[in-house]
Amino acid sequence: MKKKFLIQTLGAVMIAGSSTAQINTNNPFPIPEGAKAISANISGNGQHAIVGVEKDGQTRYITFTKSGGSFANPSENNPLNDIIAKKSVTPLEPSLSVDGSQIYFAADNGSGNTDIYVISRKNGKWTDMTALGDSINTAAQERYPAIAPDGNTLYFTRITEAAKGVDIPDPRCGTIYMSTHKTDGSWSKAKDVPEPVTLGCDVAPYVGPDSRTIYFSSIRKEGRSDFDVYYTYRPDAKTWVIPIPIDTLNGQYHDLTPTYDYDGKQLY
Repeated sequence: MKKKFLIQTLGAVMIAGSSTAQINTNNPFPIPEGAKAISANISGNGQHAIVGVEKDGQTRYITFTKSGGSFANPSENNPLNDIIAKKSVTPLEPSLSVDGSQIYFAADNGSGNTDIYVISRKNGKWTDMTALGDSINTAAQERYPAIAPDGNTLYFTRITEAAKGVDIPDPRCGTIYMSTHKTDGSWSKAKDVPEPVTLGCDVAPYVGPDSRTIYFSSIRKEGRSDFDVYYTYRPDAKTWVIPIPIDTLNGQYHDLTPTYDYDGKQLY
């Protein structure tokens, strides 16, 4: 038997900032009975999704493809589960490329911290997990990778020891960084996304279908008691618009890891 896990969804009008948007609790991802959903990520074209579930103390990932306007064809036959089985490493916070042929994720690097890795599907087979290198990974914790639909920019969170912009530092706080894909296939040295986007307690970015809009979770002075979801965009290469809270979505508790279904015009 399958059941559906509750997730908040917003129509496209909410993305435009309408105060009249309504929360829709219809949700498209059937997961196994007794499992707890812990993450979800949808590709930039809205055609692929991967959902992390926890059951009996174990983490598993389920992939979906869009069929007839709905996510269907659930499968646990995917490379993240192979990594868990073969390497005893649990991938965290996966991010799908636009066509689903690459998966970026965080994982323990063996020294107690997390780094960003990628696996790619080539000629029908998945490569081994590969660390993105020291232009992105450091001695700190790198988490929450988010690949832009155009494949040219990677955003992620570097966990910081203290947060600015909030009254009480929170161990979950971090700074959002970005790196660009160079012509030789490597990644540029990551730079923090400047204010007004990152203020010291910002995590879990997700890149919108235009590759210029990002949704993320943040604790801010004007926010509620925990993480709220904000969005911002770049009208040009050097400018970021002041982040806007998505108040219809934000609730009393922490709101983390937003993901957007471009095809269905819904934010999760």
